[in-house]
Amino acid sequence: MFMDEEVAQRGGAMYAQMASEKGEKHIAALESDRGVFQPRELAVTGNPEQMKKFYAWKSLFDPYNLTLENGGGGVDVSPLKKYYPDILFMAMLPQDSRYFIMHHSAYDTFEQVNRRELQYGAASIAALVYLYDKYGLN
Repeated sequence: MFMDEEVAQRGGAMYAQMASEKGEKHIAALESDRGVFQPRELAVTGNPEQMKKFYAWKSLFDPYNLTLENGGGGVDVSPLKKYYPDILFMAMLPQDSRYFIMHHSAYDTFEQVNRRELQYGAASIAALVYLYDKYGLN
């Protein structure tokens, strides 16, 4: 629906503009755009108070070998900052050493997705969104 991240990043910009014009409220945006591989990091970009709360969740993710880092977001969601200056950016960052073996190649097919890595990534994102919804970072 909103495309063009790879060339001129117009899709994210158009989405942000249209959302603002419609009066939509955005408090957080999550991007996962580095392939469907084993999750390694959950990242957030926020103010110091938000980051302190985020890092307090570390022990919840330790059993899954997930680290918490500063630096959530990405090119697809970053245009939202223009219209929503206090938005929180989040990301799931996988172990991506195989990314360019597949990315935009004939090998980039759904059959190459590892089911367990896909489920683990989805669970990681769901846990982050759940914690944000239940406890907030604001």
